[in-house]
Amino acid sequence: MSQPIKDTTVQLHNDIRNDYERRSTPDVKYGVQKETDAYIFRVLAEKYYKSWKTIEKIIYNRWYDFIYLRNNETFRFIP
Repeated sequence: MSQPIKDTTVQLHNDIRNDYERRSTPDVKYGVQKETDAYIFRVLAEKYYKSWKTIEKIIYNRWYDFIYLRNNETFRFIP
């Protein structure tokens, strides 16, 4: 059985997603993204002390396809 996800981990992943969303939104004046995804992954990896591949997995939700148990209740993690 899988271990439950800690609240601090959920908060960290939400912070990473929010930073990615902020950096990847199109520029208001020109309507294009200023930074490439590869550059954003690299910057976030340095900021949060993770590898760029880990940042990519967090952003694209590649780890949350399972149901976990916490306090004898079943939850599905929806970012």
